[in-house]
Amino acid sequence: MLIFSVLNFIFNHQTASLMKKLYLVFPVLLMLFTFTNDKIEGRSDNLMVKTEIDESVIPFDRVIFSVMGDEHMYKTEQLTAFYKIDMNTAAPEYIDNLKNMWFCLLCSKIAKEGSIEEKKFFLNEQINLYSNLPNYNRFYYLLRNCSSFISDDEMKSIATAFYDKNNKILNGTNWEDENTEKQYKEDLIMSIRNHGLLTSHYNQ
Repeated sequence: MLIFSVLNFIFNHQTASLMKKLYLVFPVLLMLFTFTNDKIEGRSDNLMVKTEIDESVIPFDRVIFSVMGDEHMYKTEQLTAFYKIDMNTAAPEYIDNLKNMWFCLLCSKIAKEGSIEEKKFFLNEQINLYSNLPNYNRFYYLLRNCSSFISDDEMKSIATAFYDKNNKILNGTNWEDENTEKQYKEDLIMSIRNHGLLTSHYNQ
């Protein structure tokens, strides 16, 4: 009887932990899934059963799902190491989504506690991605926290290039929902506007 009680406790604890992690990450997963689907051309809306596997979906064996919810327990160098481990074994079909999800998780901590090298590393990781859909504001937040070693001119250049890249991606995407397209474009515009206003305030 005791064994069953222990097993039941473990199962309930693990289930609760998994549900907590899924709750934290679900909005990001939904955004990435929506964007991935909208990029696919030639889909048939008459299909009742989808037989192909969406390989852009992040599998649950990734390190991020073990760290999620407990990231405050680790130092930035440990989190950066976990990130690199995940990327070293990630498949190309979902690696961009995985990088975006990690950045959602780490951005604030890296911005506040990260070393110069760690900040540069994550900026470059985002700059080199195809799209930064969930992370417009986070990218600019990290960029502003690099003002001690990035000049004003370089920061402006990076901010503009980041905007131009993502704006081009949004304009080149086949959106099924015009409202979704409009919302993402507005989010991108507001992110660079807010960045400009905040940067001007800091430099006064």
